[in-house]
Amino acid sequence: MLFLATYAAFDWQPTLPVAAIVGLTLILAGTLCWAWRGLVARFGIRRAWPILAARGLLFFLLVLALLDPVFQTHTTHQEERQVLLLNDVSGSMQICDGKEPRRVRAQHLVEQIQHLLPEGMRLHEKRFDAAMHPANYMLATNSVEPLGTDVAAALSDAAEHDETPDTAAIVLITDGGDEAIQPARFPVAPLIILGVGSPGGDWPVLGIGHVESPEVVEKGSKFTLSAELYATGPVTFRGKLNSIGVSLNLLQGEKWLPVDHRVVDLRAGRSRVDFTTTSGDAGIAQYRVVVDPVQGALTTLTNRKTIHVDVRNKTLDILYFSRRLGADLKMLRQVMGTDPGITFTALYRSSGSHYTVQTPSTGPAIISEAELTRGFPVDLNRLRRFDCLILGSFPAHEWSAEEMKTLLQFAEDGGGIILLGGDDSFDGGGYGVTPLQPLLPWKCSGSTSSLLREDCIISIPSAAEQSPAVAGLQEILASVGEKGKNKPGGLIVTSINDPGAPLPGAEVLMEASTSRSGHKTPLVLEHRYGKGHILTVASNTTWLWGREPGPTALFYQQFWRQAVRAVCGHVEGGRLLQVSWNKTVFHSGDRVVATIRIPGMTDARLRALVAGPGGSRFIAVESGQDSGVWRAEWLVDSRGVWTAQFTVERNGETLDVFRKNLPVAPLPDEGSHLFRQDAELDRLASRAHGTYFREEQLDCLPGVLETYLRPVSHPESRALTSAGPWFALLLLLIILTELLLRRRLNLI
Repeated sequence: MLFLATYAAFDWQPTLPVAAIVGLTLILAGTLCWAWRGLVARFGIRRAWPILAARGLLFFLLVLALLDPVFQTHTTHQEERQVLLLNDVSGSMQICDGKEPRRVRAQHLVEQIQHLLPEGMRLHEKRFDAAMHPANYMLATNSVEPLGTDVAAALSDAAEHDETPDTAAIVLITDGGDEAIQPARFPVAPLIILGVGSPGGDWPVLGIGHVESPEVVEKGSKFTLSAELYATGPVTFRGKLNSIGVSLNLLQGEKWLPVDHRVVDLRAGRSRVDFTTTSGDAGIAQYRVVVDPVQGALTTLTNRKTIHVDVRNKTLDILYFSRRLGADLKMLRQVMGTDPGITFTALYRSSGSHYTVQTPSTGPAIISEAELTRGFPVDLNRLRRFDCLILGSFPAHEWSAEEMKTLLQFAEDGGGIILLGGDDSFDGGGYGVTPLQPLLPWKCSGSTSSLLREDCIISIPSAAEQSPAVAGLQEILASVGEKGKNKPGGLIVTSINDPGAPLPGAEVLMEASTSRSGHKTPLVLEHRYGKGHILTVASNTTWLWGREPGPTALFYQQFWRQAVRAVCGHVEGGRLLQVSWNKTVFHSGDRVVATIRIPGMTDARLRALVAGPGGSRFIAVESGQDSGVWRAEWLVDSRGVWTAQFTVERNGETLDVFRKNLPVAPLPDEGSHLFRQDAELDRLASRAHGTYFREEQLDCLPGVLETYLRPVSHPESRALTSAGPWFALLLLLIILTELLLRRRLNLI
């Protein structure tokens, strides 16, 4: 500890108002004057003054006690602080894009920082790649797989285990990660980042850029992986890239087995290669695109890229059907068609009795186009090949009796149906007087369209927030309200059907209120018919959401993808409980939100157990006994496979247990981002209340560190009258002295 300065000062803390103390002082002074005249007259000045002096000193101390003076000292000192240094030793730090490899330059930076540290600071070094290591950790040069870079995990680990109360700052030396850096938790101390490596340039590099691949595919289905290849560097380097081998490999056990091979010409600097393969058994399949190494390239880290594909047993088969083509089909097809877990088929009447069929671009058709061109399937067995039907807006009289009978039986047997609003939907389409009335959430008696054309603001009732069709959408809706361009006041629809009050069995999942009156009208409703789920969307302008950028389009996409799964009953669960998730793919640093529904059991108890790479723990569950809906939430702070287990109990008896493995996305291949990521590192430093420097700006570091060494001042106060017994003893001594003097004069 370094002492810098000490200074002192007086302060007053009067126990009475100042006016009262002044008045009391005048009274005491008057009393002293009166006693002086009497004593001097009787004994003379020489014998009277000792008594009066003792009396005056006593009065002075009494007034001083009322003023209560405080003696304050301020001692300023500087405590020794720790600087925690995190040194990146991952595979990309071996690249030599300067006079020396990045790792050697980083070590020189560590040594210079040690010498440049201001007085009062000590350095504590840790090393990291995909995991944390001590300062004496040595890189294994014979490693077959290059070690990845997990900056987010390093910061989270440092915040949990290495940061101490005396940590002044954390210095991170790295060339940047290979993905967006999102730590599960940030350190409290400010983060100073030193970026090592070249920001780019005409280096001789041969690599793999973006790889386009479905995240989820159906077991046994064909799918395509497309890889963009690039080459940079001088013409002499690119001139020999006329015949470059590119392979697709599949991980089987611990070995990479070849699946396909192509030869490409990269002399122009860009090329694209497509691999078509067939998925195997259900589970996470790992594929790897590998480019043959070329002599003279800066590194081979960019020569391979790993892709993870979730192979599932079955996708959802969706049929869109309408006899009058609406504007919503294009957006629905775009959203459904890009979801690898959904097979989307569109069937609509284009003119007269002619029907147009749009089948999936990949995989076998659910029903042959020849059959579908005849119109709506009236064979129930063929219709059952679809899990969900989305029905557009057209009049009820265009349904045949046989078609209506098949549709009702499809729903009664457990099929999912989504009804779209419009001028010719519900009451406006005359559905209230047809056998299809039970599919509607209203009692429609009229034949006039109830479609209102007015801007209506969207909201989700609190009671419906955990419904599988809209779970997790409230947060997106809030961000639309803050940032969206869809005005006024957030997300809107420009039309809505309002046939009246919903039937008792219908649940309102989304509402729309007019911007003028504020009257709320159900927009999305859910009810049951037989074993089937029916979802009604009472508008024909929700497709406009898909055209807006940012959270508005995300809301549209997530709503429709969740809606079709909800009506199909593809909500995971056990015998009693149903579980829906806020995401389909999780990354380190994400929050997992599980919504658990236990229909009809208000007296049940739910326990949630989460097991990750670091061990297992019980997590708190937000109680929902009254509504039958529970919510469990936790942070994914490490990569690997997490397991969630939910147990339903009643009166100490276990009624149902549900388990699910949640694979957390692994690290991208090392070298995916080869050069220094200045923008990403600068954003990271700003989020952690720190500063970003490039390696050549090291001289700026000491000045920044000194700002975290602000002197600490410790004030100390001592009241003169209460700092020990001395003041009271002095009063007692003066009183005794005056008594002795009075006794000598025979005054007592």
